[in-house]
Parts: sequence; structure tokens; C-alpha cells
Amino acid sequence: MIQQLRRRLAPYYEQFFSFWPMGFSPFPTNVMFELLYGCNLNCTYCYLRIEETVKKIKTRPMLLTDQVLKIIDQIPSLTSLSFSGGEIMLHKDIIKILTHAKKNHRVGIISNLTLNTPWHNRQLINLKLDTLMTSLDGYNAQIHDKGRGKGNFAKTINNLKDIQAQKQKLNSPFPTLTINSMILPHNLDQMTKMVKLASDLHINWLNFQLIDPSIDRSGYDLHDDLSHLKGDNRQHLPKINKIKLKNSLTNTLNLAHNLGLKVTFSPQLSTPDILTYYSGKIDLNQIYCHRVFHLTRISPYGDLYPCFNYKIGSLLDASFMTLWNSKKYRLFRQQIKKGALKAQCVGCCHLKLK
Repeated sequence: MIQQLRRRLAPYYEQFFSFWPMGFSPFPTNVMFELLYGCNLNCTYCYLRIEETVKKIKTRPMLLTDQVLKIIDQIPSLTSLSFSGGEIMLHKDIIKILTHAKKNHRVGIISNLTLNTPWHNRQLINLKLDTLMTSLDGYNAQIHDKGRGKGNFAKTINNLKDIQAQKQKLNSPFPTLTINSMILPHNLDQMTKMVKLASDLHINWLNFQLIDPSIDRSGYDLHDDLSHLKGDNRQHLPKINKIKLKNSLTNTLNLAHNLGLKVTFSPQLSTPDILTYYSGKIDLNQIYCHRVFHLTRISPYGDLYPCFNYKIGSLLDASFMTLWNSKKYRLFRQQIKKGALKAQCVGCCHLKLK
């Protein structure tokens, strides 16, 4: 109930914060904290692996656990924290970090759920983790494991089942569970099967993610300016048969409605707009963004950055709120509000159209 209310109020937060003058923002409502970039999987399409290959990223020392905890304490309590990776369950102090974060914040995680044991799942429930998102590339092992490695579908499904069983045993609503699945040219006929799978697992949300062709959205390779952001992301989207996609979307939404399953899309576009998106014909003049006023990211190295890989500053050198309303961040917000970089915004999971 609370999560549904927050989702409904989110657009009003966005508008309210964007009205603040000179690019200022009172506080972020959401912070995505990337704890590490290491992962136990080696998915062929992972943007982090692509960045490693394309940009030849050099390894940097990650934040120590004590540094992570100190940064968390600087973030306003009204801010929700989402922890991601890489695979966050590889972090040796992940439970300690989540427990500390839950003292004053609403907390969610993104995990592939292949490393969890029943003990890990019980800890997540006991600390009242608010949300947990995992990804499935298909409704069975044959499809999912093709890109993620043999046996990983079973591990993820078994952990989802274990979490649900332990939640029931402990009479706990925490965490709510979301399955994330990409919309790809070769899996359109699987979307309804994903709905059935999510329903059978009693998942709270099934989210379908549109493809993001950009590799300029992580903290892996941050830049001090925006000059590297060039080109038009629309030109790099895979083409999908419009009729087949429309039928799949319609059937998916109808089945989800009949089963009582909540289905969302990232970005939150209507069916006609999703069709336009995959045709590469999104009208840039229709794009607007208020998210830069209330959402930010932290890299495993302690760098604060917005939606693009644009370094605002280091949290090892300045406090969180100092960087949040620094001159550099405020100028960036003003640029985005005036319509800059719209061609590079295509692919963002927070893309908005008028």
C-alpha cells in the first residue's frame, strides 16, 4: 500500500522539486548506491562488461565499509536508498550495510539472487528490507541461462520461492518483490509467459524494461564535462516488428489484469509510445525531465553523479548535501530543464514524454 502511494505521488514530487530556482533542490528522494562492479555472472549483454571491453576501464579502490556507512549517514532520512552492483551479495558486509541503512531510510536492492542462501533471505526479511528486484530474461532455464550461464535460472527461482515461503512463515510483507525483464526482438512471444510465471510466484510487480542503447550511464567511467555525450541514441535501438510488439503488449496487459498482477514499464510509456520508441522515432521535443532534481547516484568509488556518467564530485572530499547543491550540479539541472541532451536521454529508464 505504501509503495503504491509513493509511486502515485512521485510525479508531484518531481514537479515540485523542479520549480526550485537556479537549479537548487531541497533533497533527493532517491539515491542509487552502487556498492561494487564485480559480479559472479558474465552476462553477454551487461553494460558493465561492455564498458570494461569498450572503454578498457582501470580498476580503482572501492569504498571501505566504514566509508559507505558514513556516506549513508549524510543522506537525508526522507531519501530512499537503492543498492546495486555488479552483484551486491558479493559484498562481504552487505547485511551490515543494509541494516545500517534501514535505521533511517527506506531501502531496496537489486540482485541476481544466485548467491543467496536461506540465511541471507531470512536476514533481508528480518531487517525489513522494503524492496527487492531481480531480473529474468525468460520464463524458463533454456532462455534465461543462454545469456547468464547454466543453472542460474534455477538459483534465482529457488531463492524467490524461499523468500516467499519465509515471508509467509514470519508473517512479513517485506520485502516486496519485483521481476525485471527486457523487451527484446526475440522474446516478444514470451511476455505473456513471464506474466504467468510472475503470477505463479506471487510477485508484487513485473517490470518490463525497454532497451537502453547507451553505455554512458554508470559510474564506471566518469567524465568531468559533458563533451563526450554525442550522437543520437534512437539510431542504435533494435527494430522490432510493430504489429507483433503491439499484440504482445496488448496480450500481456490483458493477462496481467485478469490475473491481478501489477505490470509496469521502464520507462513508464504508453503502448503507442513504446511502439514509437522501438521504431526509433521518439520526438525529442516531447521529452522532458524533472528527475535530475530528486534522483542521484553514488559509485563504488564514492563519486556522486547524475543520470549520465558525469562526475559532480567525490564524497571523500565533500559532504553529500554540499555536492547535491553544488554549482556544478545546479548548472547541470538547469541545462536538462532547458532541454539539453535529449538525444542522449533516449534509453533512460526515467524517460518522460509530454
